[in-house]
Amino acid sequence: MPGSSGESSPAKAALVCAAGGVVVDLATGFVVLVHRPHYDDWSYPKGKLHRNEPPTLGALREVSEETGVSPKIVAALGAIRYPLEGGTTKVVWYYLMSARQDGAGADGWEVDQIEWLSLGEAPGRLTYAADAWLAKRIFQLMSR
Repeated sequence: MPGSSGESSPAKAALVCAAGGVVVDLATGFVVLVHRPHYDDWSYPKGKLHRNEPPTLGALREVSEETGVSPKIVAALGAIRYPLEGGTTKVVWYYLMSARQDGAGADGWEVDQIEWLSLGEAPGRLTYAADAWLAKRIFQLMSR
């Protein structure tokens, strides 16, 4: 057992925790995507959790901050994990959310553009394969 005989415990890899939303305007079926100029990518609104912040609250906060909409959580979609530089792992909890397009707008700091696209168009705009997979999953769920 590490530590019981003078051994040192292996260092735990750092974990970055984030949460976000796949936000759908249920009246139109369109989903909101955000463009982050720092990364020059298109993704769903998401961000790092504050200390001790539950993923649900962090997801609602980040979506609201980045898009200006007032979302409501419809369902949990699960988490995506991926490696970052330096051996760090990032986990992002995603939620299906509903919101109206009214009042939506980029925050101008982390996000410089938002765009509402159909679920069929969204995978082609998203930069990352894991994000595109979520759009396809939502499309399947809403087609039932």
